[in-house]
Amino acid sequence: MTEVAARKEEPAAAALIEAKYFSVTLGTEPNRVVALKGVTLSILAGEIVVMVGPSGCGKTTFLNSICGLLTPSAELTGSLTVADGVRLGYMPQKDALLPWRTVLGNVEVGPELRGVGRAERRDRADALIEVVGLSKFRNSYPHELSGGMRQRVSLARTLAYGPDVILMDEPFAALDAFNRTALQEELLRINDKTRLTVLLITHDLSEAIVLGRRVAVMTSSPGRILDVYPVDFPEPRSAAHLRGTDAFLHLFQKLWQVLMTESDPTKRAA
Repeated sequence: MTEVAARKEEPAAAALIEAKYFSVTLGTEPNRVVALKGVTLSILAGEIVVMVGPSGCGKTTFLNSICGLLTPSAELTGSLTVADGVRLGYMPQKDALLPWRTVLGNVEVGPELRGVGRAERRDRADALIEVVGLSKFRNSYPHELSGGMRQRVSLARTLAYGPDVILMDEPFAALDAFNRTALQEELLRINDKTRLTVLLITHDLSEAIVLGRRVAVMTSSPGRILDVYPVDFPEPRSAAHLRGTDAFLHLFQKLWQVLMTESDPTKRAA
C-alpha cells in the first residue's frame, strides 16, 4: 500500500496554535452570548489534541475562531495565534463532497486550488485514495458511496491540501461503530507516520481517549478549559484494542466523572 509521504517533524515544543485567555461573544443585542471565556490552550506540532465538553460549550466556535469563520459581529478578547506559515485544513461533520466530481476529482480539489500541476496533484490524490482504501472507487461519484466511504474521501481530500494542522469537527459522529473505529485507526496510522498535527472536537469520550495525546475538558457555556489531561498510552496505538485495557477504562471513568459533574449544575463548585 502506498504510504502518506512522511512530513518533516517539528520540534517537540513548537506551538502551532496558541490561545491565551481567549474569549468570544457572539450575536447582537439583546441576544449577545458569551460563547468562550478565558480559554488558554496550546496545540503542539505533531500531536492530536481532543476537546470534549457539554453541548453548546463553544467547541465549534473555537475551531471557527482559529480558521477565521466567525461572523463580523463576533467580539474577541485575549489572543489566539497561528504560527507563521502554518496551513490549516478543516474536516467538518458533513463530508460536503462535490456531487459532480468523482472520488479522484474531489480529492484533487485542494491541490488544484493551490495551482498544483495536473500530473502532480493526480499522483498525490491517487496515493491518498489508496491510503484510505478506496482505490477501487476512484472513479465513483459521491452518491454511489456509503457514508463511511464518503468520510474517507473527505479525509483524503483534507490531507491532499497539504495542511500542517487539521481541525476536525466531530468528523466521525454520523458513522456506525465499525466505520467509526476504522477511520479512527486510519487517523492514528497517518499521525504515527507523518506526525500531522490535529485538533479534534467530539462528544464521544471514548473517541477522545483513543485518539488524543491530550484531552482538553471544557466547562458548560460559557466554555473555558476546565483541565487538560495527558493520555500516555504506548505508541503506535490501536483504537480497537485500546478500549479493552485497564488504563483506558481507568481514564474513561475519571473523565466521565469530571464531565458528569460539570454537566450537573448542582454538583459544580461554587
